[in-house]
Amino acid sequence: MDPRSFVKLLWVSLIFAVLAVIAWVRAPTYSAGVFFGEKLLPDFMPQVNDISVMSIEHGGQTVTFVRDALGNWTLMEAENYPADKERIRNTLIGISELEKVEPKTALEEFYADIGVEDASLPDSGSYLVTLLDAEGKERLALLVGRSARGVRWDGTGHFVRFPADKQSWLVRGFLDVTGDARTWIDTRLFPQDFGPLSSLIIADGTKEREIIFSRRDEGKPLEAEYRSDDYFVKDPEFIAETEKVLKGLNFRDVARKPENLKESQPFLFVRAQTFSGVGMMLTFHLLGNKPFVEVTADAEKSAGTSLRKAAVRLAARHEGWLYQVSPEDVSALFPFMALPSKAKKAAVKPVRKEKEQVLKRPSPKAPSSVFAERKEGAAPKKSPVPTVKAASLPPVSKAGKKNEKKK
Repeated sequence: MDPRSFVKLLWVSLIFAVLAVIAWVRAPTYSAGVFFGEKLLPDFMPQVNDISVMSIEHGGQTVTFVRDALGNWTLMEAENYPADKERIRNTLIGISELEKVEPKTALEEFYADIGVEDASLPDSGSYLVTLLDAEGKERLALLVGRSARGVRWDGTGHFVRFPADKQSWLVRGFLDVTGDARTWIDTRLFPQDFGPLSSLIIADGTKEREIIFSRRDEGKPLEAEYRSDDYFVKDPEFIAETEKVLKGLNFRDVARKPENLKESQPFLFVRAQTFSGVGMMLTFHLLGNKPFVEVTADAEKSAGTSLRKAAVRLAARHEGWLYQVSPEDVSALFPFMALPSKAKKAAVKPVRKEKEQVLKRPSPKAPSSVFAERKEGAAPKKSPVPTVKAASLPPVSKAGKKNEKKK
C-alpha cells in the first residue's frame, strides 16, 4: 500500500473513533438505584378492567374516551365515534407495567425540562392521563412527560409525575399517549383482512354510466368486463392504482349524517366485492364543496361465520356517519372521461319536462366537522356528558392540535 494512502486511512479511522467516543459520552445513561424494577403502580393491574373513562389533557385541550357495556370505546369529542380499542387497551396495560428507574427533580421550576409541568398550560409538554371507573371515581391521574433514551435493558423510558406529588420519576416501559383526536380512531374505511377484490363496479351519480371490473383469480389483475360506453380510462396502471387507493382509503374527518342527506344527489357509487364474500358500497356526496362518503358493508353466506360477524360490526360502525375524504383519492376512483356531444345524446335518456322539475331542491349543507378547530378566544364547546357518573372528569374541549415534536 502506498504510504500516503495508509496515512490517510489511519487519520479517517482515528476521526471515526473520536466521534464514537463523543457519542458514547454524550448519550444519557441512568443508574440502577434502589428503586430499579419496582412497579410505579403495583396495585393497578387488577383495576384495568374497571376503567370506564380515560381522558388525556395536553396543552389545555382534552380528548375523552368512554367505554360502553360491551367493552367498546368511543371518543366523546367526536360525537362518540368508535375509538381505537386496541390502542386504549395498550395504554392501560402500559401504565400498569411501568417500572421505576430513579427519582428525578422535585422542583417546580425544572418540571418543564422533562415535560411534567401543568398539562392545562397552552405550551405545556406534558400529557395528563386521568382514569375513572363506572361510578366516576378517579382511579389514577398521571402526568406523562418526555421520553428518555439510555434506560437499562429495553432502553424505553418516560418522565412521569403524579399531579399531587412534587416528586417526578424516570420510569421504564412502553407508553404512547401523544397525538390529537384523529390518532385515536381508525381512519381506514376498507379493512385489510377481507382479501383481494373479485369485482369492482363504479357508476356515476345518475347510474347511467358504469364500468365493471372483475378478477378471474386472486393472482390476476382486475380487468374491465363491461363498459356502458367507450369513454373510460383503460390504462392498467390506473386500474391497479384505483384498487390500491380504494383498499387504503382513509378519511380526513367524520360527521353525523345530516337529516337532509336524501336531498343530495350522489356523484359516484363504488361497489367492491372480495373473494372472501364480503362486499362494501361507497356512496359519494359533494356537501359544501367537500367530498363525503357513505359506507355500508355486507357478507355472503359463503363468507363464513367470522367474516359475516366482521361485516356486521363494520356496518354498525359506519351506520349514521359520513366521512370526508381527499379530492385526490376521489379522482383516483373516477374512471369517467368526458363524453363527446354525440355520445352524450346517445347515453343520456331524454327527460320529459315537468313543472316540478323547474323547482330546484335546496343544496344540503356540509355536516359539522367533529374535529373543527376552536376559534381564537372562543369558549370551548362542551361534549355531552357520558352515561357514567363523571363529575370529576376534567373539562372537555374540542380536540387539540397534534403534537408532532419528538421528545
